[in-house]
Amino acid sequence: MYHRVATVDSDPLGLCVATERFAEQLELLQSAARIVPLGEITRARSNGLTVAITFDDGYADNALAAAPLLEAHDAPATVFVVAGAVGSGRAFWWDRLAALVGLDRYWPLWDRLRVLPAERIEEELQALGPETETDGRPLSEDELAALAAGPVEVGAHTLTHQSLPALPAEERRREIAGSRERLEELVDRPLDAFAYPYGDYDSATVRLVKRSGFRTACTIHENRLSRLSSRFLLPRYPVRDWPADELERRLATWL
Repeated sequence: MYHRVATVDSDPLGLCVATERFAEQLELLQSAARIVPLGEITRARSNGLTVAITFDDGYADNALAAAPLLEAHDAPATVFVVAGAVGSGRAFWWDRLAALVGLDRYWPLWDRLRVLPAERIEEELQALGPETETDGRPLSEDELAALAAGPVEVGAHTLTHQSLPALPAEERRREIAGSRERLEELVDRPLDAFAYPYGDYDSATVRLVKRSGFRTACTIHENRLSRLSSRFLLPRYPVRDWPADELERRLATWL
């Protein structure tokens, strides 16, 4: 699980992997494993290691920095896109929060805000002070189209990246199904994959994802895939801004 391929001054969530590090990591993964599309991972049969690469949120650098490297390494990947953020040009709330407060205040605020409705999060951010310039914007519509035309599958990550179990049933359904509908309009192809914002889900959420027509869904649980793994609760390991030898060491512990 990745989020960004970029270098920034402030990254409290550890979302960014530098471009040169990402290239090194791809080379390592290609030498140590077979990289397959996410939709094939549950069917993959191999004597060695098989992996699928995913990105969450849909940052512009997924198209500008990650996609060229993925294409150069002939590596498929899935990018889970927050549909309502596409074309907005406005940074995600957690990045705007990082620009407003220091690290000592960041984590308690992030933990409290992430379960609030989107409009409440905006009110809370406004109360913290005037908005400042923030690095990292979501994909534009053109960038999303270019991404989908390359080695990247587009998946859904809701409309506004809210914690789904915290929402009323109808709003939850709109976030899930609505994200699929908007992204399918933008990329002009069916979407099969979904990822739960913040990794939050419950049984009702999983049922709605199934009913909305998705074929797979990803969590943020760290675990290996097994024959007992549900297609709608796929585990993932987060990858940080590590040199290749550190990722190699981590792969050994994950196995």
